[in-house]
Amino acid sequence: LIATYERSPYTRIKMTLSFPDGYPSHPLIVNIDQDAVVPPGLKKKLEKDLNELSSEKSKDAHYDQVRSVWERLVSFVDSNLFVPCWRELKKCVDLVPNSNSAPAKITTKTKQSTLSIISESKGKIKLTLHNEAYHYKCTITVDPAYPDHSPATGGKSCLIRVQDTNFP
Repeated sequence: LIATYERSPYTRIKMTLSFPDGYPSHPLIVNIDQDAVVPPGLKKKLEKDLNELSSEKSKDAHYDQVRSVWERLVSFVDSNLFVPCWRELKKCVDLVPNSNSAPAKITTKTKQSTLSIISESKGKIKLTLHNEAYHYKCTITVDPAYPDHSPATGGKSCLIRVQDTNFP
């Protein structure tokens, strides 16, 4: 069974469900197609989650594995505004630890740069950058129509709000 769910052209996820011999006592096998929307990390995360759900449902020989897997996929896509920018978010997450090793010497008093996801459903991230005596703290909110834009963020693909900085 091949099914595709699309909240927008940038959040389209296609999955293939395979029915093994012994279904429903044996779990469905869920494969997510990797493409321009779905990078390897997202594919791995979704397959792990959806296959675990299917496995859990198969313990009681439930015939609702397809419905359960589909509902979980739809819920994930609809409630996670980071789906269309998963690659960019992953690059940002990878860059922050690298920026922590940039100073010539790191002491126990050196503050670390961080990137935290505040809310997947609101598409909100908190970014704190430190470099020697300087710091920059902001929140970034991804537009629900990302990479397009809508009035939700003032017509921008994302909205950056500075919370604190000491840059001159």
